[in-house]
Parts: sequence; C-alpha cells; structure tokens
Amino acid sequence: MCGVVGALVLSSSSFRVSEPYVMRMRDSLAHRGPDGAGVWIDSQGRIGLGHRRLSIIDLSEAARQPMANEDETLWVAFNGEIYNHAAIRRELEALGGHRWRTDHSDTEVILHAFEEWGIDCVQKFRGMFAIALWDRGSQTLLLARDRLGIKPLYWAEHDEMVWFASELKALEPRLPWGCDRLDQVLPLAVGPVLNDATWPWLAPEVAAIVLQDAVAGCLNLLPAPEGLDLNAAVTGLLARGGPGEAAALNLLRWTQAEWLCAQGRGELLDACVAPALQASGTPGDAALPGRVALHAAFQALLAAQAGQWDACIVGTEQALADLRKLTGRRTRLLPQQAGTAYVLALLARGTAADLATALKFCLGEGGKREPVLDSPYGFIALAIQMRQGEARRELGSFRPYTLGGRVQVSPLDLWRWLMRAWLKEGALPETLLPAEMEAAELLRQRLRAAGQQAAVAQLDGALAVLQGERPPAGFFITGPREQWQQALEALQGIVAPAPAEPAAATETRLRWVLELDARGAVLDLLALEQKQGARGWGKLKEVPLSRLQRGAEALPPADAAVARTLQQERYGRDVRFDLPAAVAALVGHPSVALSEDPEQPIELQEASAELEVLREGERLRVRLWPPMQVAADEAQARWGGSAAE
Repeated sequence: MCGVVGALVLSSSSFRVSEPYVMRMRDSLAHRGPDGAGVWIDSQGRIGLGHRRLSIIDLSEAARQPMANEDETLWVAFNGEIYNHAAIRRELEALGGHRWRTDHSDTEVILHAFEEWGIDCVQKFRGMFAIALWDRGSQTLLLARDRLGIKPLYWAEHDEMVWFASELKALEPRLPWGCDRLDQVLPLAVGPVLNDATWPWLAPEVAAIVLQDAVAGCLNLLPAPEGLDLNAAVTGLLARGGPGEAAALNLLRWTQAEWLCAQGRGELLDACVAPALQASGTPGDAALPGRVALHAAFQALLAAQAGQWDACIVGTEQALADLRKLTGRRTRLLPQQAGTAYVLALLARGTAADLATALKFCLGEGGKREPVLDSPYGFIALAIQMRQGEARRELGSFRPYTLGGRVQVSPLDLWRWLMRAWLKEGALPETLLPAEMEAAELLRQRLRAAGQQAAVAQLDGALAVLQGERPPAGFFITGPREQWQQALEALQGIVAPAPAEPAAATETRLRWVLELDARGAVLDLLALEQKQGARGWGKLKEVPLSRLQRGAEALPPADAAVARTLQQERYGRDVRFDLPAAVAALVGHPSVALSEDPEQPIELQEASAELEVLREGERLRVRLWPPMQVAADEAQARWGGSAAE
C-alpha cells in the first residue's frame, strides 16, 4: 500500500501551503510506504501533494510520486493498482499525442487518461485506487477512489481549506489550530472578527501580521474584511512605527505600497515608504540601499501607470541592477506589480529587442525554460512566443475558464484578457460569447471588491481593444495591429542583435539517445547536448525539443534531418518526435546511443526483414525475422493467435 496526502487552499483564503506542512502530513503515513517519499507544492502555495511509496508495478525512479505530465499542467498522487493500465496505455498510444516517461507505470496512465478524457477517465479504470489529481490549467482538484472503497481516501473542509489523506491521522494535526507558525495562526484566529472596533486593541506586532494578511489578500483578489477601513487601519498602525520598527511592520509597509499602486493611489506612495528610506540608526544600515532601490522600482511602476514607458523601463532596469548587485540574485527581486508593469512597458514600446528582453525576464521570473501558466509571467511569455512565431498561435489559454457550465474567476484572468487583447490583429471587433462577458463582469466585480482600481482600468482597456474600440490613453496597447506588422515583427525576431563584445566560440555537439522497451521497440528519443570547454567535453544535458525545432536549420545536416521530424502535439504546446521518421534519420548518424549508456555511441544500421522458412514435420512454417511486434489484444482480434505468431 501507499499513502496519499495533500492540502488545498480555496480562493478566498490567504493561507499558503508549505513543503514542511505537507511533509508532516506525509510522514505520519510512513508505515504505508517504506520505498520512497515525495512532495510537490505549486509556486503560489495554493496546493500541495505528498506521497509515501510502496513500489509494486513500476519499481524505477521515474515512477516516483507525486508525478507530473509532460508540461507539468497535471500532478497526481496515487495509491492502489489499475489492473487494466496496459490496455488503457495501448488505447492512448493508438490515439497518439502522448509522450511517455515510464515503461509501464499505472500512475502515468492516470495522467494521460485524464489528458484524453477528463474526469470520465475513472470510468475506464478497473482496480483499487485512491487518486488526488491537480489540474493547473483549470485550477481544479480531483479526488477519486474505487467504487468499493478498497483504497481509503478521507477529506475534510474547514475555513476555506481542504485536506485529504489515506488515513485520518494525517488530517487531525493539519487543522488550522494545529498550525505552528504565528503568521498562519493569527489571521485565522483574528481575521474573522477584524473590524474598525477590534483592530486598535491588538498589539502592534499582532495587528501587523493580521493586517498584512488582509492587504496581501486584496492583492490576490480577496475582498477586504467587512466593517474595516483597511487603508486607514494600516496607515494608523504604520504611524506608530519608527526608524527601528519591527520586521512585521516593515513588511506591511511595502505590501501597503504595492496595494496603493494597485488602487491607483500612487500619490500616497512616498508618504507610505518615507520612514523606511531613513537610516535605522544601526551602524552602516546595510539594508538601506535595497530599500532605496525598491522605492525606485515603485516609482517606475507609477511611470508605467501614467503611460511613460521609457521612464518605467529605465527606472526598473536601474533598480534591478542595484538589487542584483546587493543581493547576488538574478530573479524574484521585485513585487509582482512592479515586475509586470516593467514587462507591459516593454510590450508597449514593442521593438524586437524589447520583446526579447521581456521574454527573458518573464521566463526568469517564472523559473522555467518554457512558459508555465501559473503566474502572470507565464501568460506574458507565451503571448510573446506566439507573437514571435516561436509558439503556435492558439488562444485557448487566454480565454476565461468555465467548469460545469459555470464561469470560474481567478487572479490570473486579468492576464488572460490583457494578452488576448495584445495578440489581437486588425481593427474589426472580436465576438465575445455571453460566458466571456459574464466572466469579464465577475472579474471586474472581484477587482473592485479588492480595491484594485488600476487593474479595473487595465481590464476595461483590454475589452475595448477586443471590441474594436480605441483603447484609453496610457494603455499599453496603443491601437489595432495589422497582419503586416506581425509579419515584420517575426522577421525582425529572426535577426539576432550583434553582441557588444565578440564572444568566445563554444563548440557543442548533440547525442541522440534511444529508449527501448524489453522487446527492442523504440519508446522515446532524447536529444542531449555536450559542450566543449577548457577541460574537454562536459556532461550531457537534455535539450528542450522546442529549441531544437526552432533552430533545426542551423544544425549540422545529420542533426537537422532528425530535428525536422519534430511535430507539434495536437493537444498542447509541446513538440515530440515522429519516431519512425526520426529513427530512419538516425541511420548512419555518428552520435547515437542507448539510454542504458548514453556515453557509449552505437551504430544504427538499416536492414531488411528476412523471410525464414522452418520445417516442422510435414509442414513448413514461414515467418518474418525479426518478427512483427503486434499487441496481444490486436493479434487476438486479427486472427485469434498470439503476438509472437
């Protein structure tokens, strides 16, 4: 048996799931899985999955859980056994469009089955199972167990959170009163009764934590507590602070500054952060330059809100340079409001160099080589790639999401609208469906309830563009974009700017690695890159297939022939090899290896099948060698024989 645990934060809660939080749940079930343990937490801390593993079907490390699909839009933790997983896998392989990481894991079959059939996939499963599956695209959690309940799955809902586990003992300590962090406990305990009458009675340290949670909630589209003038409460509390104010008050000050910008009340920014820009009195005050740089980033944000794109770009880039020098870090240096304002300014100016800079920044902030749609940066990066012709122009990701016929609203919806408007071509209005208009209105209401008037103006600007109207002054989209402009931008993007200094040439080579099953059939093909340095050839590292596809024509002829066999997957943005064509292109290639030993090259030769005649008594048996590989169920359906015959 295995153990499944997890926690989900509903949209109206500001609680954040952490890795230690889920690990404590998971390890209370250590007796259910001695062979391994895993944890996955999404980047926003909204959901976490944990798993204790007892290896039964697939013993390889590739089958460890929680497990993700190819583009990490689905995550699953699973306890049980799907008896007919091999048959479901063959059905999925026949449909095409699925890339497999494991040889025979029933957990991976669950992921691909959900990709193909959605929630109806459970109707195909025969076995005993308890499944927790998170769909990042729809922000939906699926909990399912077998019809007889052989595999247990308990769940509890309390105060806008959901917990689930294979045993009750994992749930009990995870209830809100079992939290071990003050910043998590206090908002849960005090938040429900917070109002103008209660907050002044709180100790400043407690009030700072509770109000910080409320302000952060507003930035995440949560309404302010009823009966509380949140701005007045925060201003009053901060007025008590001084040069040596506590860390909680300092954090509240900068969060309030971000919210003031979101409210469109930037005129109050300087007064809010002025105390933080004064020396604390401690010798040297090493943190003061960082606070000054952060203030400069907020000033750049206000410039963007006024439509001063050049000022925003210059100010943000100087602030980033200062913060990188002070911290030694390259990413995650700016509040989201300031970071996204910088990117919108780059999009507004719109040169090929600006788009390249914006894409690099967004991918860095998202922490992935390819866009992941779990933050504003993921949506912006994907839109830029579509504009540059590096990704298929598929706008489904930018449309409001509905579930069961009901419109769903999330903090990311604003970025869906903005990027959809930015990608619009021509001046003709786009037809918006009734569900889309409903989604826009619900989002507008949520933004207003959270006090984000600046975001409301952005939403209205995006809708104006989509409906063929002139966008408001200062909006980052200045007017309709014609198809000839798109073509020109794509051509500009092909020409890379010359480097300021000649870079030393770095020799690289590709190694093509074949993954075979037990019968010798090709399961997958990997592209590994090796760079030559001063100490010789370095380690082999996997190359993103999308990069290979885009740069196929620049590769050596033998490698280019293989890269041209890459195709766009029909169900997503990923690419995959046409395996028969790719294997044919690898015949005679000088750098091919097997997955068991990627460092050892092999020679792939072309050969014809031979016709073998065997005498068996009075009969002659004729067969092909090597034998045809036919799935057992297909062989039975064709001629009632076995796969070998």
